Amino acid sequence: MIYDVLIIGAGVIGGMAARELSRSQLSVCLLEKENDVACGATRANSGIIHGGYDPEPGTLKATLNTAGVSMLYEAARQLHVPHVNNGSLVCAFSQEEDAAVWELYDRGIVNGISGLKVLTGDEARILEPELSGAVTSALHIPTAGIICPYELTIAAVGNAIENGVELRRNFAVSAIQKQEHGYAVTSATGETVKARYILNCAGGYADAVARMVGDDYFTIIPRSGEYILLDKQEGSRVRHTIFQVPSVEGKGILVSPTVDGNLLTGPTASGKSAIAAALAREMGAWILSADSMLVYRGMDIGTAKPEEAERREFHRGGVDIVTPADEYSSGEYLRAAARRGARGSGRCADRDRGRDGALFFRAAAGARPKVGEAAAGISGN
Repeated sequence: MIYDVLIIGAGVIGGMAARELSRSQLSVCLLEKENDVACGATRANSGIIHGGYDPEPGTLKATLNTAGVSMLYEAARQLHVPHVNNGSLVCAFSQEEDAAVWELYDRGIVNGISGLKVLTGDEARILEPELSGAVTSALHIPTAGIICPYELTIAAVGNAIENGVELRRNFAVSAIQKQEHGYAVTSATGETVKARYILNCAGGYADAVARMVGDDYFTIIPRSGEYILLDKQEGSRVRHTIFQVPSVEGKGILVSPTVDGNLLTGPTASGKSAIAAALAREMGAWILSADSMLVYRGMDIGTAKPEEAERREFHRGGVDIVTPADEYSSGEYLRAAARRGARGSGRCADRDRGRDGALFFRAAAGARPKVGEAAAGISGN
C-alpha cells in the first residue's frame, strides 16, 4: 500500500497534524520510534500556551503563534483536554529590563496580540501578591495559558485513529528513499512504508530526518535542563505563568501552575544536577518555601540521554476539527493513559520515595520567600 501522507513523529505536532488530516479522504500513516506517543520532545514540554508576543514580527512563527492560540483552546475543548487560560506575566527587575518589556509589548502589538498591557511593579503585585518587591514592571498577556501536552497528544492521536489514521509504533526511521511516485521509508528493523508525501514532525530529530532526503539547511543543537515540580500545596502560590525578561541565552526560569494543581519552575539550561542551587542562583529560588518539597529531575530533560532533551522551541498552536464522538475523551481513559505515559516516559514513578532522580529539599525556617526572592539555607536532605 502507498499512503497519501506519512507523518514521522507522534508527538504533539505529529498528533495534531494527523488529527487535522483525518478530516480528509487521504490515507494517513503516523510513525513513532518509541512504544507510545508523546515520548520525545513532547514529554519535556512545560505545557505553556504562549501568548504570541515574543516571535519576531513577520515570521511564520509569529503568524502561527498568533492564530494558533485560539485554535488550541478550541481543540482542547473539543478533545476534553485539561487547559486553563490563566494569562502570563513577563517580569522586569531593572530599568534596562523595563525597556525590554516595552519592546516585547510593541512586538506583540505588531503580531496582533490583543489585551497586552504593561504594568508597574505595584500593579503586577496586585495580580500576583507573591511577586518579589524587586519587580519593577511586567508585561501582562491575558491570552496565554497552560495545558497538559501529554493528554493533548494522546487525545489527538486517538481521535485521528478513530477517523482512520494508522499508527505504527516502534518504527525508528533509518532511511528515506525518493521514488518515482513518492518515498520509501525504512525502519531500523528493515520494515518499509511507502507514501506520496512525508510530513516531518520528528521533534528533536527533525534535522536528522530532513538530512535523509538531502535537506541540511538547519541543525538542532540539543540543550538539557531540569524542572522542579512542586507539591499541590504550593499550586496556589501564583495564578499566572511568570517569566523573566528573555535574554540572548534564552527565556530563563519560569514559574507556572499546572492543570493538575502543582507548581512548575525551571528549567536550567545545561543539565546541571544541582537543580535547586542553579535555580537559586538564576532567580533566587523563587518558590522553594514549603516545609518539604519533592523535586523532580527534569521531566526527563536532564537525564543521561541528552539526545532526548527538548531541542528546540516549536509552535504549540492547534487545529480546528469536529470531534466525532464526545464519549471518546470524556471519561477517565485519557487521564489514566496520560499517567501511564508519564510513568513510561521516565518521570518520577514513585511520588512517595521520589525515585528516578528525585531529590528532597527543605527551605529554611521562617517567612516564606516571595517569587523572585532568595530562600536562604536551602539544603538537601
